[in-house]
Amino acid sequence: MLIDKLSTDKTVAIYTNSEDTDLFLVGKILAVTDELTAISMVSPYGRYDGIRVLRSELIFEIEEESEYLKMLQLLYSDASSSADSNIFTSDSPYLDLLRHALKEQKVISVELLESGSYNAIGFVKEIDDDVVTIQVVDSYGREDGIVHFSVNDITELQYNSEDEQRTNAYWQLRRNGRQTQ
Repeated sequence: MLIDKLSTDKTVAIYTNSEDTDLFLVGKILAVTDELTAISMVSPYGRYDGIRVLRSELIFEIEEESEYLKMLQLLYSDASSSADSNIFTSDSPYLDLLRHALKEQKVISVELLESGSYNAIGFVKEIDDDVVTIQVVDSYGREDGIVHFSVNDITELQYNSEDEQRTNAYWQLRRNGRQTQ
């Protein structure tokens, strides 16, 4: 498998979009199984941008040691990435990240059935066998229902990216009584 060729201490560009081969993700590999890859993401500005877990089979190209990646590496702090690597302790990166999101009570985004978008965004409330329950939160931090789905239907997870951090901050403001007019 292509991803097996990598060292986990390097910042790499990972290509997964076969329809637009100019698009790529940047980050450090945290965990790899036969089916899944967990990545500590780096934004285009060299900032920590959360964790993404995706199917390894989607990865068709990996780039390392380019000038762009070297520049991002200079800007990027390894502190978050080091802490992130402690999350993945089992052979199921999806469950590891869901359990971590439950413990930390932070927003997570879930893509189901290769939909191409995040079907559930919110707080993990429960993981029971293979069924996950999420309190949905909209992009303005408002609670918007409960969803249940099977872990087997997950095709991608994103946790603590700038998007989830913003949603989580809005939710915290609302919870503390501060709302927009």
